[in-house]
Amino acid sequence: MFRLILLLALAAAPFTVPAQSEAEVRAQAQASMVVSGSLDIEPDGLVSSLALEKEDQLPAYVVRAARNAVATWRFEPVILDGVARPVRLFIRLRVVAVPADDGGLTLSIGGVSFLDRDVPATDGFESIRQLPPEYPYYALERNASGDVYLLLEINREGRVARSAVERVNLRGVADEPTMDTLRRHFSEAALKAARRWHFRPPSTGPDAGEPSWTARVPVSYVMHGTVQSDQYGKWTAYVPGPVQSAPWLEDRAADANDAIASGSIQLVGAGPKLLTPLQPEG
Repeated sequence: MFRLILLLALAAAPFTVPAQSEAEVRAQAQASMVVSGSLDIEPDGLVSSLALEKEDQLPAYVVRAARNAVATWRFEPVILDGVARPVRLFIRLRVVAVPADDGGLTLSIGGVSFLDRDVPATDGFESIRQLPPEYPYYALERNASGDVYLLLEINREGRVARSAVERVNLRGVADEPTMDTLRRHFSEAALKAARRWHFRPPSTGPDAGEPSWTARVPVSYVMHGTVQSDQYGKWTAYVPGPVQSAPWLEDRAADANDAIASGSIQLVGAGPKLLTPLQPEG
């Protein structure tokens, strides 16, 4: 059933597909669903419980996949006042579905974001000026939608010193040259807007004294009638783009997290440190 829904969603994609490349591009298609809730981490770093929001409204197989993956996680113990302590975090998961060879589905955790709701707002970033980018005319002509994930180096004045595109996911299929051009136009528009953004950096907490910060910021380009990529508990079909890191990160490679909400900002490397893979093997 879901395999059919995924293919229909892509068949209704807004830009055209030459016959010779249709099968190849559709083979890259995935679907994702965003779910959220709370996660309890014990002093030894093991997860003791996961509570998903609106769990009764989610497909049982999605709940099962999330619980099975999270049960295998282990974190670096959270030290407070010199002692390892239990913590409860708000969690946001992106569950990814890929059609399997047998006609079923392969589900995995594609990304995760953590938020400690007890942390003061001054421990993070606050947007002062963050005007959205213009919708590229090339994409408007083709009724194309997509999501750009930016990596921004922000200085102590809250200005964007350097910027890079980590990934561009498209909500439809086309021949590879068209998709590459769409990704380029979406990227250029997002980067142009980001260079004018202004933030208030952390003034308290463990990150306050840094000379600069790297943040991940998602930008969504959504045509009328297209489902938002992070609409809770809804499947969204898309074609993922290649992942690139920012040149200034060097050995501190980003994790290409696309489980953060559009319009939010996430410090790269902040939060609890997960020691195990997001998705267990097998």
